[in-house]
Amino acid sequence: MPCNDITDRLVIRLDPEDRVAKYSLRKKTCNGEVGEKSMIIGWAEGKPAEQILELPIEQFLADNPVDDDVQEYLQIKHLLALRAGLGILLGREAGGKANYCTVDSITHSPNGIQLTAELKVEGMTEEIRACGNCCGSKRA
Repeated sequence: MPCNDITDRLVIRLDPEDRVAKYSLRKKTCNGEVGEKSMIIGWAEGKPAEQILELPIEQFLADNPVDDDVQEYLQIKHLLALRAGLGILLGREAGGKANYCTVDSITHSPNGIQLTAELKVEGMTEEIRACGNCCGSKRA
């Protein structure tokens, strides 16, 4: 029987130069994948955190085209999750309970930094709607 908790868990690892080394996005309660656990890692890996935060969603979609609305929605969801976590790591977002991305832990080692956070899916969905690129709407 499915649970009612739709919260996602995000884990991001940055290397010592603040480039994305790894990330995963999974369901908090069952650890199930959200599309795929690291759906856009091929695009994100090695990119500086600042570059990912500054890239317009439209450019991301142009660089990573898909023909399926569900896949597009999931790609945007992964991008927004990654950006929410990176915003916290770079001090642009608070990451408190009032935000849709809430920090569970941040750890640091000589190999880089890791963020573990929870994402309130409702808040992320509102941001996806605002971008106008999902849910059956097609880009020009």
